[in-house]
Amino acid sequence: MSQDCPNLRIFGPADGPVAQRTALLLALRGQSPSWQFRVSRNRLVVTTAKGVLHIVEDGAAMLELIEELHPDQPLHPTQPQQRARHREIIALAFNAQAEFMGVTRAINLRDLDIAVYKLRETLATIDAALGQAPLRVMSNADAALLPVLWRAALLDRRCQAHLLDGFPALIAYLRDRLSDERVRRIFGRGAAIRYLAALQAGRAVVAHDDVREDWTALIDDSKCRARLVPLSENAVGLR
Repeated sequence: MSQDCPNLRIFGPADGPVAQRTALLLALRGQSPSWQFRVSRNRLVVTTAKGVLHIVEDGAAMLELIEELHPDQPLHPTQPQQRARHREIIALAFNAQAEFMGVTRAINLRDLDIAVYKLRETLATIDAALGQAPLRVMSNADAALLPVLWRAALLDRRCQAHLLDGFPALIAYLRDRLSDERVRRIFGRGAAIRYLAALQAGRAVVAHDDVREDWTALIDDSKCRARLVPLSENAVGLR
């Protein structure tokens, strides 16, 4: 990053959605942030030699702030209709991220049922949107979508969670994006191992076989066969 450009520091858990999202937004611009991982509260701090400019905690606001700080490298589409569509997908992606947290924090079968249902409803809307008009060029929408879809794919691979079952457009999108080296550097083997280890340490109900089998049987099996994302070892660190 040039000397006259603001310094961006990420405060938050290592490999968390905020860190991954910001790292990707900067990687797409050939830059990298500074990191402060050993805190639990997510925020983006923007500073210059004169002091602090912004402290942002809202995910969507972070995305827009980084866009504003790089007027010569926009990642929003320039065409108004396309830009509005991207903003709608971004909003849905942030909703899905919040609902995904409900899945991983569920403490009993009832909570898990509700959380999975809410998440899949939102994912179905995104899948339909991408099915009608796939995202071709890397943009801000990728920074919103990839953290939650990557985590869902990990649970599908390791825990047979079936979160992405029946969503071909999402699976095709994720497969395409994970073929990009800039994405793989952020959503890689080490990040996958650390994420799954943290999930197991937290005793997430979704990772328990005896509970998971009860609710996965409720999903229409005809839409679920052969739907797990065939992610490479380099992409997610799983076999």
